[in-house]
Amino acid sequence: MTMKNKYRIIGFLILIFAFADSQAQQMAQTNLYLVNRYVMNPANAGDHNHLAAFLSHRQQWVGIEGAPRTSILSAHSLVGKNVGFGGTIISDKTDIFERLSVNLTYAYHIRLSKKIKHSLSLAVSGGFLQHKIDVADVKVATPGDIVLNPGKYSGFTFNVDAGLRYNIYGLEIGAACPQLLETKVKYKREVADQYYRLVRHYLFFGAYKINISKHNWFVEPSGVFRYFPYSKSQFDANLNFYYKDIAWVGGTYRYDAGYVVSAGLKVADQVSIAYAYEFSTTGIAAQSSGSHEAMLGFYLFSRKDKKQDEEIARLDESQMTILGMVDSLNNRVDSLYAMQEKAGKANPEQQKAIEESQRRLDLVEHQLKAFEGQLSDVSTEVDFMKMRLDTMVVKGSYKQVTRVVDVNTGKEKIESKPLEKGYYVVIESFRSFENAERYLKAFNERGEKAIVVHNVDRGWYYCYLKRFDDLKTALEAMEDTRENGFEDAWVHIYNEGK
Repeated sequence: MTMKNKYRIIGFLILIFAFADSQAQQMAQTNLYLVNRYVMNPANAGDHNHLAAFLSHRQQWVGIEGAPRTSILSAHSLVGKNVGFGGTIISDKTDIFERLSVNLTYAYHIRLSKKIKHSLSLAVSGGFLQHKIDVADVKVATPGDIVLNPGKYSGFTFNVDAGLRYNIYGLEIGAACPQLLETKVKYKREVADQYYRLVRHYLFFGAYKINISKHNWFVEPSGVFRYFPYSKSQFDANLNFYYKDIAWVGGTYRYDAGYVVSAGLKVADQVSIAYAYEFSTTGIAAQSSGSHEAMLGFYLFSRKDKKQDEEIARLDESQMTILGMVDSLNNRVDSLYAMQEKAGKANPEQQKAIEESQRRLDLVEHQLKAFEGQLSDVSTEVDFMKMRLDTMVVKGSYKQVTRVVDVNTGKEKIESKPLEKGYYVVIESFRSFENAERYLKAFNERGEKAIVVHNVDRGWYYCYLKRFDDLKTALEAMEDTRENGFEDAWVHIYNEGK
């Protein structure tokens, strides 16, 4: 090997390191970050009410040799009321470069309001990163060059990421800073004076989830801005449509890069799948058939509210009691029919007894129908409770109160009328009418039909957001209301109206 060739190879490696250090985005890319937001921002660790685990693989620029391939395994969960833990393993390979990172995350969630979904989350991740360069297959004039003898150059370094997230109502704003400390991967071999330096990245995210139908469909516009100090920054504009938590479709426009279409489906209570296809609008599009990414999600060990568990147990007990009563009444009905069949042709005294038995039979059958109806109602309520939905049948006298202007005096006065029967979604309570009125003003200004209801017996004023004619629809609306920031929303079943 000539000295000239040796320097040429070393120069090539130095060029690679310089490129990685000053020109390229170093972080692994994913197009399904809206499904697994934790991999985008560590502050999302513990944002589910269960252990959430995701496995994804992305093949970029299919058809081009050495194109990026990324595999991600992540899991995170809420521990206690405020702390989230998580971990990620990311393998990212592009041509002769290979990068493996392992991180653990600690997140702390600060609830800024007990009444609505209003929180601030802070997080830090720490771990190690291994970077490899495989030069074994690099084509050079002198294949036996000593620089190529090791085959692979590798090194380790520590890495720290940080992130924060702010939520209010359906709005989410986040920021993350991967590779915060800008540590260096040093190589041993013949290029010991060279290194691969982690460059600090900056990521900003915003999203707003909007209910576009009564209770089933949502739309979420969102955007991501990625800033790289020594490279071209990147911006994504997303628009996703959701049907409950069952299915979704979405699209992404990536500035000066291309488009992404994606979709996801919950195939079982604890399993979901997602897929994204990206097609480039740059010159590489002519050489590639696009980029593919698939994801498998698992939702395990759902955390249950102790209050809800107690309510479910109470309803289950009520259900069993009513079932026992129904069985007893059925036995009485069978016994009375047997007495009639046995009597056959009866004398006047027997006929009188049969008539009495028939009267009792009619009464029992009426009771049976009543209990069967009650059983159906309780069974329905049990089903909804098991879906983590709360209802309350609150006794007392309720009046809908409004502020009106007296046509005679021109002065304002508070007018009340009986509350109509129905199922109401309740979001807040106050000691005074004025406070409740001020609270609902913003809702009514945007076209909502929110009302103030006065519990005459207790003296409290409640903010009723919506009214429905059946329990199922009301409970679905309550769930939507909670997702839009009112975590303490509940359903009042009111039967005393006129």
